Amino acid sequence: CQPGSFTLSSLSTVTNALFSAGGPLKLGSLRNIEIKRNHHTVGTLDLYDFLLRGDKTRDFRLESGDTIFIPPIGPIAAIDGEVKRPGIYEIKGATRVTDIIEMAGGLMPQSYLKRVQVIRNKPNAGREVIDLDLANLGQGLNGDSPKDIELRNGDLVKIYATDPRIY
Repeated sequence: CQPGSFTLSSLSTVTNALFSAGGPLKLGSLRNIEIKRNHHTVGTLDLYDFLLRGDKTRDFRLESGDTIFIPPIGPIAAIDGEVKRPGIYEIKGATRVTDIIEMAGGLMPQSYLKRVQVIRNKPNAGREVIDLDLANLGQGLNGDSPKDIELRNGDLVKIYATDPRIY
């Protein structure tokens, strides 16, 4: 949010520097942050490891003169409905429906997995709605099923609630 030079402690890491600068903009990648030293990339940081799992193993300690480069955001997919953290997520590599459910913190108790929809924008052709039945994937949602499709840039996953009526 506030690019420029910052004076930080000698023990500062990439996340400390990002915090001092106000973090990346909405259009900045959280999955491919580069640390440059003497015009060479010395490492990359995926902030999703830290934000979603609390893993700071790739949070590099900075040295004098280091540059943190945040490229534009990559492909994105959204998830809405009965998950703990609905939102828009940057996807990296082969990301399946179960992967974005995990990124969103998992399912709510009232999630209805017999009807999961993926709404996909088709180039110059409108939208396509893909209905999935993920109920038989088991408790772990391990992604081994052909029903667990790979997401594309711009996809929206909708997880519906179970019918509240008592029969």
